[in-house]
Amino acid sequence: MKILIANIIALLMALIGITQSTYAQTRVASLGAHVHGLSELTIVIEGETLEIQFTSPAINLVGFEHKANTKEDVAAIKIAESQLRRDETLFLFPEGRCNHVKTSIDLASLINSDDEHAHQKKSSTYEDHVQEGSHSDITAWYQYRCKDSASLSSIRVAFFKLFSGIHKIQAMWVNQTRQGAITLTPDNSILQFR
Repeated sequence: MKILIANIIALLMALIGITQSTYAQTRVASLGAHVHGLSELTIVIEGETLEIQFTSPAINLVGFEHKANTKEDVAAIKIAESQLRRDETLFLFPEGRCNHVKTSIDLASLINSDDEHAHQKKSSTYEDHVQEGSHSDITAWYQYRCKDSASLSSIRVAFFKLFSGIHKIQAMWVNQTRQGAITLTPDNSILQFR
């Protein structure tokens, strides 16, 4: 799933005229410089499959970016993970009849290695992902099957309601016929595909 999203992101960037270096510079400038409140969303629709990748600096979701070293830190991570698993509240599909297939959440940059092994055993959908860089990101992947993806014209994104630390989401999307990019805010949280 993540390989497909990475390939589609590269294709999308080529289609909308963003070079790899421009994207990397934008990502480093936004996430690497710890622009608090800014997150990223990538949506790919291919056939009946809808895949969503959400990436955010950890501070937007848990309030810190270091490895969890207190009970409060661990509790904040568990709350964020629980909220990220609430796909039915995070994404609202007005049409398209999309059914959730699976979710995968990467919290590795926040979990101490001893805690990470315990966390992997507890979470049946946890996949081992490697985070690079000096800051901590949280990434969540969502997969859906849509009976009529061609009729899917929009998705309402509700991250703003669950995570007060998110102020903007840079969203890129691609479907069978179009692609685009938009900045979502609490006042404009609907991603339109048409």
